Amino acid sequence: MSNNEGYVDIMVEDMRLDDPELKPYDGRQGAKIPPGTYEWEVVGVKRENSKKGNPMLVIDFKITSPGEHEGAQLKQFVTLNPNQDVSRARLKNLIEALGVPLLEGGNFSTGAMMGLRMEADVELETQEGAYDPVRNAQM
Repeated sequence: MSNNEGYVDIMVEDMRLDDPELKPYDGRQGAKIPPGTYEWEVVGVKRENSKKGNPMLVIDFKITSPGEHEGAQLKQFVTLNPNQDVSRARLKNLIEALGVPLLEGGNFSTGAMMGLRMEADVELETQEGAYDPVRNAQM
């Protein structure tokens, strides 16, 4: 578990993650981590606004799997748009993978995410005309 000193808990509301029609999103966020399966721990969560002014969660993960990449960190940016299914689906995928308990109305507390772990694969994707294994690693 991580040190929560100075941490501000945020209630995430109105995302309706308990919607049975909403399926978890299978997209990935970028990372400079070599391909493989890793265990990740949530070491930070904060709410910010994107460059376009949209609310989002910025989630800090740390690799806890033993090996040369243990301790490497990655940020995941998850938009909080209750009117956009892809935003809700990405968040639901993450919440389910971590095992974060949902409250009434499909709400959850970011404090419940702290210290939780999940296993996730890092895969390589090629881009047309170029291949960069570091830049193309995806979580």
